[in-house]
Amino acid sequence: MRCYRSLNIVDDNCAETVKRAWAAGMNNVDLYMFPCPKCGDPAGQVRTLASHIRQKNITYDKLWIDIEGADKYWHSSKDKNREVFEALCYASTIAFGDKFAGLYVSHHSWKGVLGLDYKGWGNVSVWYANWDHKADFSSWEPYGSFTGPTMHQYSGSTKHCDMSVDLDYRE
Repeated sequence: MRCYRSLNIVDDNCAETVKRAWAAGMNNVDLYMFPCPKCGDPAGQVRTLASHIRQKNITYDKLWIDIEGADKYWHSSKDKNREVFEALCYASTIAFGDKFAGLYVSHHSWKGVLGLDYKGWGNVSVWYANWDHKADFSSWEPYGSFTGPTMHQYSGSTKHCDMSVDLDYRE
């Protein structure tokens, strides 16, 4: 569930969406943060999200940071992006501890935002997007220092229960 928007604000729908997911019987409910890299203070964005989660008493399993939109959301400088990315990840480990799962990032986004030569934060999990419509890891290709994924988003904007949802696979 998205709980922080690229507009540099918390997602007001987060608490209710998470509540409904648990009530519907979901076994796992993860959150994700879509940061605003150009807005500054990445650690402050993480603290704002953590405060919101505490205030709304949101129960969740893991938190993911969404890294995408190189041309739209991130800086043109990979060095600047790496600085922002490092700050986001470091602040997330402090704010969320072992609930900080890792990154939602595709090979394409990693290349465009951070560069294929960047090897930082390879110790966290990867949830990658490749809309190949296959609920498996057969489309995975390594990048950074990641050796394998935890989840695969294999289809986007799929109708389910009169909602538009993305479909994900996890072993």
